[in-house]
Amino acid sequence: MPKVANYKRETRAGRDTAEIARALGVSEEVVSRIPGGHDNRLAEVISLLQRSLPHNLALDYLNHSNPNLSSEKPIALLLRGESDRVEADLLALLQGVYR
Repeated sequence: MPKVANYKRETRAGRDTAEIARALGVSEEVVSRIPGGHDNRLAEVISLLQRSLPHNLALDYLNHSNPNLSSEKPIALLLRGESDRVEADLLALLQGVYR
């Protein structure tokens, strides 16, 4: 498999690229290409996701259209580097706003 030029194994808020990739259900190369992925925002969203939902439900959450996110899939927003909307939705879920 060819190496990707911008592929880096970085630590983000105590999480390495492999751990973030597993949590998102994507490859490490995909994680390395996320805009702004070198900061801690993505790791913070992953932490919120893990505190909010069990792993199997977290993957469902990421991969299905979400009416609270203009019917976009959270994973699509994260891959575009738009973690703020997903983070706000997860905070609302964690705080019980949707119950």
